[in-house]
Amino acid sequence: LVLYKLRAKPLVNRSLQPGSMIKFVPFLGHTVSLAHGATHINNFFLELDRKVDFKSYELSAMDGISILVLHDWKDRRFVLKDRWNLFKKNVDGVTGLVDMMGELLGRGIFVVDGDEWLAHRKVAAQLFSKTQLTEHMEKVFLSNAKKLVAHMKAKDMETFDLQEMFTAFTFDTICEISMGVKRNETELFFLKKHQSKFLEAFDTAQRIGIRRGIDPRFIWKAKKSFGVGCESELTNCVKIIEDHILSIIRERKRADITSNHNDLVSLFVRHAERTNQPWMASDEYMLDIVTNFLVAGRDTTASTLTHLCMLLFDPKNMKIRDNLSKQFNELRTIDSDTVKGMTYLDAVLNETLRLYPPVPANERIYSGEEELSLPSGLKVKKGMRVHIPILSIGRNPHYFRQPNQFNPQRWINVEKRRDAFPIDEDLLQIFWAGPRRCLGKAAARLEAKLVLGVILQSGIQINISHKSEDVEPLYATSPVLMHSNGITASISN
Repeated sequence: LVLYKLRAKPLVNRSLQPGSMIKFVPFLGHTVSLAHGATHINNFFLELDRKVDFKSYELSAMDGISILVLHDWKDRRFVLKDRWNLFKKNVDGVTGLVDMMGELLGRGIFVVDGDEWLAHRKVAAQLFSKTQLTEHMEKVFLSNAKKLVAHMKAKDMETFDLQEMFTAFTFDTICEISMGVKRNETELFFLKKHQSKFLEAFDTAQRIGIRRGIDPRFIWKAKKSFGVGCESELTNCVKIIEDHILSIIRERKRADITSNHNDLVSLFVRHAERTNQPWMASDEYMLDIVTNFLVAGRDTTASTLTHLCMLLFDPKNMKIRDNLSKQFNELRTIDSDTVKGMTYLDAVLNETLRLYPPVPANERIYSGEEELSLPSGLKVKKGMRVHIPILSIGRNPHYFRQPNQFNPQRWINVEKRRDAFPIDEDLLQIFWAGPRRCLGKAAARLEAKLVLGVILQSGIQINISHKSEDVEPLYATSPVLMHSNGITASISN
């Protein structure tokens, strides 16, 4: 009976075998193939999607893992918009986001559903108002960007990891925005040339959480019960993270939290007082809130800035960089108003996000009791994970001509030269879509534009270790698109 329950279930859509590259084995299903690909799961799915010519397919593995990979844009719109309430982050008996990331993210906005998610979203939305963007966030982004450039100039010709530099930088900015306190991770990074123990623990905890979604439940649950392997490492990482974030929260609470402060901690504390819900102002609750926004505000923007610089400072893209540099140098000042009208900057950012989306894939679990038909005719049953392969969608030649080429011109609206084409969220879900669309979309784009502008206007040259565009980088198994081996760089003034 136990073996029968652990077996890989037959495919719901039997015609959707993903070809000869990965075959369904009785009892095991696709378990072995998923295990082999787990170290670099984003590369695994991208390679598989290319092999099947970007057509939908289904995977099944032991212990109830059933994954439907969607390449039909109508199916994706159906899941994300039309019937979004049926596709949840957590369903009983299936490894959902609470199982994968619960120790790290608790009951924060990115792992919960329903009323709990809505309550988080309503309060957090106040952080991303237009006033907040232009009066608070813009100042934080620019002041920290200028400090970053000063540190970079001081490290002339010394090698460092570009990816780690930007994760330290974005940690400082999101701490100031979400908690109203200034940190010095960027300065520490340039002193030591590597991440702090806290940031290392943060990255490791996320990787282990994603691995839980790949392994059969009985494997990772057994490791957790006995405290062995990566589960033991996760416990240690979470302890480092909680101690560090709680110390920042308590530091913020000791300061004045008034209506003049609109950081995330202040917003939630005032909301707790206004609605007579004191538990929302507790350290434990604030820990979950802040940790979730650190993941969103640090990692995703760090990924975007890393890939912007990786592409623009590649010698073969020098004309694109020179074009942007010229436009920035013609500005008297860099702010939200001046970058708003930079059509070519929007095109460069869109093209970077297409090639290297900060969130390479996302999943939801079908929660309905009845079998459901998608617009393409594919079937989903309760407990099936619907996989949105965002990294692969941006590389799909059926959507984008010469998809592996960095070509910002494809986003320029020739008829209306003042505007760049926006990213169609029905086609490419960079910032998700529908009711769960990312609250921080405008803030993320603004930060990327302002920081890039300060870097280009400074005249510094970032020398990137050259990688052939014919060879796909190895990506870490992480919820955010990060390079497993980092990106070695140096600065020349």
